[in-house]
Amino acid sequence: VSYAQRHLGPGLFLFVLVRAKDALTRILFALNEVYDPAEKRELNLLSSLALLPRDFMTRLNYILEGPFDGPGAIERAHLFEELTNEALKMAEPHMR
Repeated sequence: VSYAQRHLGPGLFLFVLVRAKDALTRILFALNEVYDPAEKRELNLLSSLALLPRDFMTRLNYILEGPFDGPGAIERAHLFEELTNEALKMAEPHMR
């Protein structure tokens, strides 16, 4: 969220967002005990996982579609933070 609030531009915001999305998908693959394919088709595999936050793919696609201007980046950063927090809450029991 801080990158979006500092208005550092769409390029930097997208760079950080994609890295955060990659980290989130790795957590979800681990949570589902599925090997992370580390390739572009990972989004297709994500939708088949049993343990996902509600409406995960719809919400993720909305976030990744933009816009990534000032207000759009801030909205998407908050939505991604919400999605991430839901995924981490699902993973908590497995981290003990």
